[in-house]
Amino acid sequence: MAIVIKNGLLFNKEGKLEQKDIKIEHNLVTEITEDIQVKDEDVIDATNLIVSPGFVDLHVHLREPGGEKKETIETGTKAAARGGFTTIAAMPNTRPVPDTKEHVEDLMKRIEEKAYKVAETNYEKKKKELERQKEKSEITIEKYRKELENLQNSYERYISLIGVMADRYARSDYDRMDSIDCEINLCI
Repeated sequence: MAIVIKNGLLFNKEGKLEQKDIKIEHNLVTEITEDIQVKDEDVIDATNLIVSPGFVDLHVHLREPGGEKKETIETGTKAAARGGFTTIAAMPNTRPVPDTKEHVEDLMKRIEEKAYKVAETNYEKKKKELERQKEKSEITIEKYRKELENLQNSYERYISLIGVMADRYARSDYDRMDSIDCEINLCI
């Protein structure tokens, strides 16, 4: 599946914004130019949006468990995703501190249940479709394994490749971000 991001703002080598289109095929950026002609590709209109790799924040205070009045895993990861962050590392300022196996397991369970993950939905949907095809013998085991491996590799590359965030000076409507594929990779 190919995707074309139209009219996005990209930083050039001089650090200035330029309007460009980006074509992504097989989860790799294959073309960046001023006007990509769209055929059967999915299109994301990025007019007035900055297109960049996903941002990383290595110092985040999610505070759950114990400090939910200030921040939670859900609210912190949603805020990060809306700001274009695809990877965050949570500081261990929780009560209790994750300093035992039990506390770490509890924190990991909370993350799995509450962290905001948009792209995983698409990944899981495709994975479930492959599993359905395998169960109904619509594909061979060999093809299933190959497609599953391709899906996992593509997903990992896609997440690390590109994130699209709103240009805060051009738009104030961040609801559009809900439709853009990104995932919060939560590190502890």
